[in-house]
Amino acid sequence: MHELEEAANIRSNEGFLKHAGRIGFRALQEIIELSQNPDMVGVSIIIVGEANPVLDTRIELQGLRNDFYNMNVINKENRVFKRMTKTSSGDMIIRDQFKKFLRQIDFHKGVYFLTADKSNVALARTEGLNPIYFKFPGKFYYGHRLIKPFSISNDNYNDIRIDIPIGKLIYEFAVEFGSIKINIGNVEILMRCDSKGENLDNWLKRQLVIEKKYLKILLGEYEGVFNFDYIIKKCNDINEIFFDKEIV
Repeated sequence: MHELEEAANIRSNEGFLKHAGRIGFRALQEIIELSQNPDMVGVSIIIVGEANPVLDTRIELQGLRNDFYNMNVINKENRVFKRMTKTSSGDMIIRDQFKKFLRQIDFHKGVYFLTADKSNVALARTEGLNPIYFKFPGKFYYGHRLIKPFSISNDNYNDIRIDIPIGKLIYEFAVEFGSIKINIGNVEILMRCDSKGENLDNWLKRQLVIEKKYLKILLGEYEGVFNFDYIIKKCNDINEIFFDKEIV
């Protein structure tokens, strides 16, 4: 949770969320959804423990060191410095919190310590935990030969069906890249996810931002059974009664 909080605070100089910031908010959204859906089969979430103040101090020192590095106060060619940027204090605190969590439950069977850090796996085993190493997909080399990630090739793409609503796919692309352009005929529609991170509701509702001119184009292209003008009018009537706000 501390690392997610740190990620959610990563912004540009103009105050907009960077890629890590968007992913941090997306992760917070997932955690809330999991905690609010206890009937989800095979998945549950429990948050215990407290964030150690040492973590904040460590982050401040790391940020100061990176500032010196970017300002050329420390030689960027200093390989020793580059190796020193990775510390283990945070991992030690996480493993310690996990051990405390195990002591608070009645049984340990079937509880595992999941990590993407190879060193963490070895250290966790020596500390009496049951570690599982999760290897992130990416570029892997066997000698000098690049091993590509597993994929399915099919010349007849019409035979492949993926049950993913297009709206969810657009949302995930917007989170990954900040904004996404969609071509409708000869018109290019621009959508983006929340870039300010001022309200978590924008993420819980998977809301995308679109300018009025693009919205009018989309409504003009719509040929469905709903009358959006009628729906907007009724929603505005309700909002004026209860919230004194207007839908734009």
